[in-house]
Amino acid sequence: MNFLMVSPSYPPRIFYFAKRLKEAGFNIFGMGDAPYSQFNADLKSSMRHHIRQRLDCYDPNGGILDAAYRPIHAKIKKLIRDYGKLDYIESFNEWWLPLDARLRLDFDAEGVRPDELEWIIRKSKMKEKFRQAGAGTVRGEIIRDEESMREFKKQINGDIIAKPDRGLGSAHTYRLKSNADIAEFWKKKKPGAVYFMEKYIQDEKRQFMSFDGLTDRDGDIVFYTVHVYNDGDLEIATSGKTIYYHNLRRAEIPEKFREIGFNTVKAFNLRKRFFHIEFFRIGEDYYAVEINARPPGFFHLDMMNFSNGIDIWAEYARVMRNEKFVVSPQGDKICMQIGRFNRIKYRNPARAILKKYYSNVAYQCSLGIDLYGDWVCLILTDDHAKRQEILNFAVEQF
Repeated sequence: MNFLMVSPSYPPRIFYFAKRLKEAGFNIFGMGDAPYSQFNADLKSSMRHHIRQRLDCYDPNGGILDAAYRPIHAKIKKLIRDYGKLDYIESFNEWWLPLDARLRLDFDAEGVRPDELEWIIRKSKMKEKFRQAGAGTVRGEIIRDEESMREFKKQINGDIIAKPDRGLGSAHTYRLKSNADIAEFWKKKKPGAVYFMEKYIQDEKRQFMSFDGLTDRDGDIVFYTVHVYNDGDLEIATSGKTIYYHNLRRAEIPEKFREIGFNTVKAFNLRKRFFHIEFFRIGEDYYAVEINARPPGFFHLDMMNFSNGIDIWAEYARVMRNEKFVVSPQGDKICMQIGRFNRIKYRNPARAILKKYYSNVAYQCSLGIDLYGDWVCLILTDDHAKRQEILNFAVEQF
């Protein structure tokens, strides 16, 4: 079977998908604007052929621009003539989902097509599916003009979150507390983009959580886990906080949240796909924020592996071979990610963390990503008391 990886070098850890898919018998091809010479050895050895091609082909709302798409289409058409039909086309990246879908349609590859995509990339569309799943939602609507925003704010009697209807993470997202903020928003909003607004979930006891996992050919969940964060993406990006989050051990996952998570995956009809679904918890209520129908970002997959004693990259390859199974975890530990920023003056340097807690360090690296940190460390523990001890040591400031 032939598998095309769109933008195969980013995020960097997805080279494991290429490696495991090849080991499972797939022919791996790549297309992207990064040069082959910059790929790591595992990615190079896993790929049969790579096409260097600029992929930027979107209008401001994620629509495909025909002029920019044509050379991409032509290159893949030639690839198929040389190597045969493509069975799968996947980027593992939220940004390229519309391109993935268009390519699958044009070249008859299995997976999500453009007419199915709106529910998983448009924030205005997601709410209906969340409601079907029994998840809580807050009021929201497409932004029309400044006057309608002021009226919306008056009706909800609270702050507004304004963000692109089709957007990525916290980019171009604003919390608007006053009419003056609304006026300022219209001066700096992304030109040409359709924006969505909703009531800001404002509760000092709220908890940001995600339901993460993988489905099979029938949409059944083969693996899932839950992560708890110290705050939402927007708050981390704008507050200057250290970012940290960790998984819950299986017995710690609230049954109500597990049920809502399973129902949400079913409502979105996700087949052979990873999912990362974000919620705010307030007491016993769970308010859906958004869904990402792709692998959770950066080191989440490594955290799944470390905490559960599995190889999620290999489990994905099994799913793509149409195997029917449920992953059997070999462990049940707590894995925590800490992302430290150079702008923050920490009392304990990274080398002190590595020395004092070397037996708990599962992975560490320099990263330099605005949201995830300049230095990232994955900590593996058996209990939350130890996790909290290490966290306190790592985030303490002068």
